[in-house]
Amino acid sequence: MSLLFLPMPIASVYFLKRDPQLVERRLRTEEKIGEQKAIIRWVQLVFFGSLLIPGLDYRFGWSRVPLWLTILSLFFVFAGYLITLWVMKENSFASRTVQVEKGQKVISTGPYRLVRHPMYFGAVLMLLFTPLALGSWWALPGFLLAIPLIVLRLLNEEKMLCRDLPGYSDYCLRTRSRLLPLLWDVRALPVEQVLELGMQIAAALQTAHGKLGWERQQKRKDLRDQNPSRRAVRARTIPGAFPAIRKLSRLLGASTFRVRLRLSLFSHADRPSAS
Repeated sequence: MSLLFLPMPIASVYFLKRDPQLVERRLRTEEKIGEQKAIIRWVQLVFFGSLLIPGLDYRFGWSRVPLWLTILSLFFVFAGYLITLWVMKENSFASRTVQVEKGQKVISTGPYRLVRHPMYFGAVLMLLFTPLALGSWWALPGFLLAIPLIVLRLLNEEKMLCRDLPGYSDYCLRTRSRLLPLLWDVRALPVEQVLELGMQIAAALQTAHGKLGWERQQKRKDLRDQNPSRRAVRARTIPGAFPAIRKLSRLLGASTFRVRLRLSLFSHADRPSAS
């Protein structure tokens, strides 16, 4: 994640010198619209809750993301971050809160030529690939839950902009794509179909994760067969351990998922000997 944290101070100094009013707008966090307040609370809850899953995933070894996919995901996350910086460079009124200020005008240059909400597009890229960049398949559904909330936020924002910002309705007619270039415009997919498509993608990813888990079980079985002394060690489980995780796995359709806390984590005697 140093791909993000290293450029942040440089970008902060650049915008502080070039456009201090933009920095002031980005520091505002209090929404004035009731719907936006509720959406932001849910986004924060889902996002920060999902950030806990990769650490637990790594600790208990629930899933394993290939190295090449982790590296590729890091570059997509970085690309999403660069898109947000591009938006702030192009639009001095890119505030963190949804509002129309005095003197604000419609921006139709730069990334705004492609989509009406390029900053949200960058955020979606980061949400899609952050769990994979952190090496966790199980964190992906949580991050995906934030995307419908972003869609609700931009729809509410567009309603306000069309009402309060002169020229925005004409801009919507010229730039059809809301969030995804060439995919989602005014006459295209309704929100229900977009959400259904997201669920289908999540189901496909879950199926791929199940296949990877089955392959890992087969490898472990082969290793146990090669080491007969290992078979004598009985894996003991703690009844009722991690009920929330098991419930989540049932909801995702992973009925065969089990979490076992082996006492070998705390005992040297149960560890396999080096061969």
